[in-house]
Amino acid sequence: MSLAAQTTWDVWRRILKEPALQATVKDGKLGANLAETGFAGDEVDIARYYQTHFKDAAWFVTSYRFRVVSAFVNAVELGAPLTHRVLLAHGREIRDVAEAYYDDTGWLDDGPYVYGLCAKILDWLPVSHLGKTIAPLTSVAKLEAASVQVLLDATDLSPSVWSTPIPDRNALLAMLDASRMPVWTGRARVVETGHDIAPLFLVKGATTAPIPELPKKTYHFAAYLPDPEQKHRFARVSPADFDAAQRLAAGTASPEFIRSNIGSYAKFAKIRAVGRGD
Repeated sequence: MSLAAQTTWDVWRRILKEPALQATVKDGKLGANLAETGFAGDEVDIARYYQTHFKDAAWFVTSYRFRVVSAFVNAVELGAPLTHRVLLAHGREIRDVAEAYYDDTGWLDDGPYVYGLCAKILDWLPVSHLGKTIAPLTSVAKLEAASVQVLLDATDLSPSVWSTPIPDRNALLAMLDASRMPVWTGRARVVETGHDIAPLFLVKGATTAPIPELPKKTYHFAAYLPDPEQKHRFARVSPADFDAAQRLAAGTASPEFIRSNIGSYAKFAKIRAVGRGD
């Protein structure tokens, strides 16, 4: 990209993503507010061109913003349906949430990467003003962020991993007897939440249906994918199961610890989260 083309692109991106600058250009007030824009040199000439032809530029701005907002809505509906329900139940319009997200993050287009966009949205929600005003939102977003990551990780797996025999309790113990450590495969993710999200799993029907109160208390869940032909699932796990998973994933579980928590690891092996190591 030439320097002139790069400068034009940079100016356009700023007009696209900064509402105040967009209003300045639209209202023909670039000259009076030039110092506030921070433009210099060629940037000024390019911005003035957009100001002169703002009617044409406005169509592209509107079209672009509509497209990326629609991509946001699609990503939330597809990848984070529980989060979608919570937002609607608390009176939030998803397109308004999308605009707040893009105002914070710069109006970037993620293209066809729906789950990649969804992962970014779920990371943003807990730290946004919404995460601070909707009590259970952080917990729900955290859980669905785990499920989205499981799906993203699955795209890198060889098809053969799904046909690998699942080690049972005895097989895991035999591995330890042979000085072989089980491994955390990454095909599941465990999270700690500040609310019990399980009641939300039972809500059916329209996304606008009322949701039950989600008790405020520490709970632990696993997000996993049974196989490539099925949807991801959630399961509540015990604090001991959560701790066992965390230790194995971090590589800090000793053989003695694994033996004493073999029941937890056998559960995770059933969902292919624990497998055979070297």
